[in-house]
This record gives sequence, structure tokens and C-alpha cells, in this order.
Amino acid sequence: MVVKAFPRSDVFPLLLSQEGTVRSCCRSSCFWLFVDVDSKTNGDECVVMKRCITIFACFFLVLAAGCSGGAPKGFPKVVPCSITVLDGTTPIDDVEVTLRAETESNGMIFYGKTNASGVCKVGTSFASFYKEGVPEGNYKVMLVKEPVVEDTKTREEQNAMSRPELDAYRAQMKTKRDALPRIIPVPLTTAARTPLTVNVQGKTTALTVNVAEHK
Repeated sequence: MVVKAFPRSDVFPLLLSQEGTVRSCCRSSCFWLFVDVDSKTNGDECVVMKRCITIFACFFLVLAAGCSGGAPKGFPKVVPCSITVLDGTTPIDDVEVTLRAETESNGMIFYGKTNASGVCKVGTSFASFYKEGVPEGNYKVMLVKEPVVEDTKTREEQNAMSRPELDAYRAQMKTKRDALPRIIPVPLTTAARTPLTVNVQGKTTALTVNVAEHK
């Protein structure tokens, strides 16, 4: 058995050459993959070789998917944008950060989540494609981190509930959640009330938000 990979973009079917060699070709946008098996091989050896063809083909198809990916048409040029969220001097992790463009965003969503250092690298999502960075422009900044309610039911337990039971459970959880202290002040959670804005320009933009100043 011979395996060869060539940088081509054409498509070739399964071929049987005049010399009696089965040639399996796996196509990608980056290469061809050829696996040659002598058709004179018999019995278990032939079965093993055919399995090898399948394994190699699947491997290169997965690799090909990574090679052919790219931004969809209409995806804008983006620049790095980071939002750091602190409570005094303490970083806040797992804060959901959303930017709302002042102009039409054409279906694009700008979001991210803070890490253990309180830093969020905001990215752009459009047509199932995501990339870190956002287009230049002015944005409102929304921050959300819901309080954690103890004794919550698992997803499986919720799926086993009837609709009335599920509605009652969710209402109960909301009441408990609303009664807990919030790390992120409510005004910072909605586009209508947030005073936070960021102007994204140049090679990189960074904004630090101290939520203690908004409590």
C-alpha cells in the first residue's frame, strides 16, 4: 500500500487502473490523497488494506476541513478589543460581555467572557463564523453575571418535569436569584441603561470597567 498527498484542488473518483491497482483519492481544498492497493492482494491482507484506506481518507478529510475554513462574504475587518472587569482591585471572571454597535451591525454579534484575570477578548460572530476582534466604531458595553443559586436541578431533572412544574421551578429560581446580591449592577446589564461605551479604533482597544464605581 502506498500513501501520497499532493497539493491540488481537483476531484477524482475511485479508479481502477489498467495495471490492476485500486486507487482511492481523498479530495480537499489543500491536497489530493492517493492510497494505492495492489488488487492482486487476497484475503485478510486486502481487508486490512481497505480499512487503512478508510482510516487515511477520514484523517485527511478532517484535516482538509481545517484548511478550507475562512471568513464568509461580508465579514468585516476587525481589530483587537479587550474589556477588563474589576470589583475594586479584584478581577471578576465569567462575566458575559456584549457590545452593541451604534450603527447597523448587519446581523453581527460582538461578545466574549472574562477569564480568571477579569479580561475578555471580544470577538465578532457572523454567519456561524467567529473571530476575535471587532470592527472599528462606537459601542455600548453590557456586562452580565447572574448570581449562582444553590440546589439547582440538573438539565436531566428539568427535562423530566411537566410544563407547569418547569414553569414553577423557573419562577422559583428567578425569585431566589433576584434576592441574591449582584456582583454586576443591574444598570450595566442592558443596552438601554448602561453608561459604558467604548470607541474601537487603531491596532488595539482596551477598556477597564470597575463595577464598584457603579454600585
